[in-house]
Amino acid sequence: MHQPKKRLAKKSWAFLTAALTLGVITGVGGYFLFNQNKQRSSVSNFAYQPKQLSVKHQQAVDETLTPWTWNNNNFSSLKITGENPGSFGLVRSQNDNLNIASVTKNVSDDNLKYLNAVEKYLDGQQNFAIRRYDNNGRALYDINLAKMENPSTVQRGLNGEPIFDPFKGFGLTGNAPTDWNEIKGKVPVEVVQS
Repeated sequence: MHQPKKRLAKKSWAFLTAALTLGVITGVGGYFLFNQNKQRSSVSNFAYQPKQLSVKHQQAVDETLTPWTWNNNNFSSLKITGENPGSFGLVRSQNDNLNIASVTKNVSDDNLKYLNAVEKYLDGQQNFAIRRYDNNGRALYDINLAKMENPSTVQRGLNGEPIFDPFKGFGLTGNAPTDWNEIKGKVPVEVVQS
């Protein structure tokens, strides 16, 4: 009579041991898998959480810069809060005395006005930046073109005159790309953190 109880107890014990072993293996495997995925997502360029945004990108957005408003058919005119989530927009410093349109044109009919505009830019009186927005339409950071060490951003002509082409450094074609998402993936996050 005691024999079946012992067998049942042994079977129960074996089942319990197997279940515990399987649980431990699953738990350990799940832990490593979770950490691996977490590590992968942490190195993703734009996978920031709201709490990390305020710390990681503190003072990365220059609120004195305003959206580019010249020729809105060609240029983005995003507000500081963002109207086009997950995209880029061009912003500039607000200076009504400077002809913004002349800065992106080639040296032609009005060299003096163009050169004065570009020299003001080089002197820091005029700032251009590309602003990145998250998927909620919040401004993440500005990439200031003046701070980028890119030889194709500011060039000199035959007479030594500065030629400013803010788009050439990003591998874009033309003076006014119609879709600023062309820049996506070409500008690393690390630029703003240096």
